[in-house]
Amino acid sequence: PMITALVDKRRARVFRYLEGEITEVADLRADTFLGDLSDSAMSRRAGTASGSRGETATDTAQRILDVGTERMLKQTKELVTDQAGWEGFVLLGGEKEAVAALGPMLTGVKESRILENPSLWVEMSPAEVKEATRAGASALSKRRQTELLHQVMEQTYSRGNGCLGGKDTVLALDAGSVDILILSKGFVEANPDYADRCVAKAFEQGADVRVFGSVPSEKLDEVGGGIGARLRFRSAHLDEEVAASPSA
Repeated sequence: PMITALVDKRRARVFRYLEGEITEVADLRADTFLGDLSDSAMSRRAGTASGSRGETATDTAQRILDVGTERMLKQTKELVTDQAGWEGFVLLGGEKEAVAALGPMLTGVKESRILENPSLWVEMSPAEVKEATRAGASALSKRRQTELLHQVMEQTYSRGNGCLGGKDTVLALDAGSVDILILSKGFVEANPDYADRCVAKAFEQGADVRVFGSVPSEKLDEVGGGIGARLRFRSAHLDEEVAASPSA
């Protein structure tokens, strides 16, 4: 699921997007988190000794609102963290100051899976939220794929737990050492039977499979002919093949 939180100082709305459907999980208001705070604060204000500067009514109102906002954001953080989990995707939008306060609070969500969009606002319609969330999910997916590809490239070039290209990837699949098999969309479309066999081998050893799209897919085509893998371990057969290669 993709969780979207739209926030400002007075309101927070939390949405859950899954399989093309958007659901509003919560609509929170800062006022509801104040309780009797405003009454007690005003009572203390009324009881201030004559001649004491104290705080103005405006200062008191602002302080009360700040407390309500803080409580509202804490509740929003709990909802978002619970809905998304560590591996979930989160989109934040709304008032700049409120988003800046909420973001660092989401320690229960992987930082690389949080996206901020300053063009969003709290009063958006469900249809607008759905479209913004869909676009955010696409952007986060592209970021995730790009990070994984860079990791595989780095590990491959350093002869660590990574490989690129059909020959080395098949060797890794045969050795049962694949953790995540990565394929480009173009590779799958051009080699459906070959791709199916690789995917089947990956699933047999409990590996994940990721099919890249857009920019990450083009880069994978460039550096690995559209196929590669992150490995659990680097097999001796793979190193022997690399050593025997004329380009090694």
